[in-house]
Amino acid sequence: MLIDELFKNLSAINRKYRDFGIIESKTPPLNIMEKDGEYVVRVLLPGIAKDDIEINYADYVLTIEGEKKCVKVSDSELIRGERLEGRFKRSIRLSNKIDPSSINATVKNGVLELNMKTAPEVKPKKIKIS
Repeated sequence: MLIDELFKNLSAINRKYRDFGIIESKTPPLNIMEKDGEYVVRVLLPGIAKDDIEINYADYVLTIEGEKKCVKVSDSELIRGERLEGRFKRSIRLSNKIDPSSINATVKNGVLELNMKTAPEVKPKKIKIS
């Protein structure tokens, strides 16, 4: 039966990928700090090359996406899999508008760090009639 085969396959997958304190999400964990009009965002991306990461900012939203490529051992059968692999996309809404020209990104030891400054606030201007 098709249903029996499905549950058999799901059971096999569950045995390989049991949750032993593993984060199920494919999105990498991050920290966001804010101080004196500056944001620092640190994202854990171990094993991901900088060429496989894309960062975009528009309308208060910072988006980080990329891919952790699967490392396959030739003819081996996976007994237990805890490494997260594949594409991810993470969008974070920031409380202040960012000056896009101030965004600086670096990767060191598997940690992506983004430094950025908030945009100067546009204040209403009173116009005098001459």
